[in-house]
Amino acid sequence: MTASSSTQQDFITTSLPFFLFWDMALPRRQKTALGAIFALGFLLCIIGIVRFWYIYKVFFVSYDVTC
Repeated sequence: MTASSSTQQDFITTSLPFFLFWDMALPRRQKTALGAIFALGFLLCIIGIVRFWYIYKVFFVSYDVTC
């Protein structure tokens, strides 16, 4: 399914630069701003997982879209 591969790609794209960011010598304000951007990226990964769960539930468990 495309939702699972998209979520995996989002997670990889968010987590790879995160390790480089952790060791950077930046002012506290810039590091906080970058941390907020990475937090938003991880939040979108969680939203993608929830989206995948609902797609799985609708198409494979039941065809009732209202549940």
